[in-house]
Amino acid sequence: MIRKLALSDKKERGINRKLRNLQKWSEGFKNYFPDLTDCNQRYLNWKIPVPNQMIQGKHAQKDVQVQCIQLMLNACDYLIQAKSSQTGFCKVCCLIVLPDLFASEICIYLDEDYFHSHTRTGGYVDSAYAFKEPTSLAQLYQFFYPQLYV
Repeated sequence: MIRKLALSDKKERGINRKLRNLQKWSEGFKNYFPDLTDCNQRYLNWKIPVPNQMIQGKHAQKDVQVQCIQLMLNACDYLIQAKSSQTGFCKVCCLIVLPDLFASEICIYLDEDYFHSHTRTGGYVDSAYAFKEPTSLAQLYQFFYPQLYV
């Protein structure tokens, strides 16, 4: 799958085909978990493999964003299901970044300190990116979490 950062502001073409490709990418994680035996990294990640104009900017459609988020969550769920119970510290996360959805990724954290450095709240919150009222992404974008997380 290809990620594409377009510098023009043209409307993305072939969205249905790109969504089918994203679905194939997501389903490629079924029964798959990377071999971590010789891995000396703190994390592994997969960025969302779609063009940026498809999911953000003035031409982005909310229903396409919802489908992309849902397929990312599905891929994350497949990784979690395929993870061995014998694996040491290993957190599989789906990081949804709003409003910059193109920066979203699936991440496998292999280092506990590194995981906590990304997930614990710091002292600074940018008000431009904070929700005005507590809300759920699932309610905002109308997608569902796999049963494992509810």
